Amino acid sequence: MGPTGRGLIVASAVLVGAQAWLWCHVLQNIWYEAEGAIHRPALFAVAIYLGLFVPLTQQYVLANVLEYTILPLLFLAIWRARRAEQASGILGWAAASGVAGSLLLLTHNGGVVFVGTCVLLIAVKGTERRNRVTAALLAGSLPIVVWMTVRHKLGQDGSHSVGFGGGRYAPSTYLQQFVWGLWELVKPSQRTPIIGLGALAVLIAFLVWRRVGRTSLVFGALFAGIAAGGTYVLFNVVWIYDKLDGRFILFIPIILVPLVLMSLAKWSTVAFVGGVVLFLLPQASRTAAWVHVFMQLSLEKRGYPNYFVPPRASLSLHYLQGAPIETETGTILISPDPLHSKRLLDDMKEADWRKHGGSSGER
Repeated sequence: MGPTGRGLIVASAVLVGAQAWLWCHVLQNIWYEAEGAIHRPALFAVAIYLGLFVPLTQQYVLANVLEYTILPLLFLAIWRARRAEQASGILGWAAASGVAGSLLLLTHNGGVVFVGTCVLLIAVKGTERRNRVTAALLAGSLPIVVWMTVRHKLGQDGSHSVGFGGGRYAPSTYLQQFVWGLWELVKPSQRTPIIGLGALAVLIAFLVWRRVGRTSLVFGALFAGIAAGGTYVLFNVVWIYDKLDGRFILFIPIILVPLVLMSLAKWSTVAFVGGVVLFLLPQASRTAAWVHVFMQLSLEKRGYPNYFVPPRASLSLHYLQGAPIETETGTILISPDPLHSKRLLDDMKEADWRKHGGSSGER
């Protein structure tokens, strides 16, 4: 469909729909394999949650939408590699993890965190230790080799400034961004993020202690925890323009909330109803508010042309700056986002400054 607004709309719709279905399918399969039958109300609750959460949080046209569509495939492959008992099964699913990890890294550099998580989760298991370490090395080395080769061929070796203390913000600032950003995703509110996230962690620990969904919850928590820690470290050692929130930590509620809902449904009807109110009501409210506000805004208030474009919009290498213009064919030609260009320029200036020994404070 070409670089057009209509093409972006269709591609985003396909990816968002596929992603919501894949996460729903993968998480329910993991639960079924570990815990047995799933209560029907939990099936509907998980489907509704993912059906609201994924489109709401991924309205942007960025590589992360494709990244989170591939991630459930890696998540499932790691799960199967950990559960396999024979060497052939372990190596086979590790190879599948390597392929999924390669696709992730070619989609977004942040996928290196998930590849590292994959290596740890496959290697650390009680049985068949030697085969699991070999499988983990396979699952980790294949994506890195593919990723580095492609980056070198495309001249992207120095796309980010890397080094200890190389983050844009201080470690404490990144931690604050992470906590507030995660709470905003789980329960959209500006109140008590520490208490709210602490209560969620206690709930998960309680369910694991009571052996309700224990196997799947532990796996999901391990994956989310290791990947979250890796993401935090990554932001502190690599110059990244954005804050540590939003699209960089979406995987945490995507994985944990559905598993918690299925566990609550198995444990207690009252607790399940409370979980539905806690997790689904905020997403439903956000959806209704977004639809109501968006339908009443003009193109300019929606951010046109930098944050919103109509289906008739298109891009061209021959039109790199200027206001939107209507062509003879009826399309609206727009220039690339000037804000994005400014960010790239800022990145390059900051990387060059750090490379020559400067610090953010001096700058």
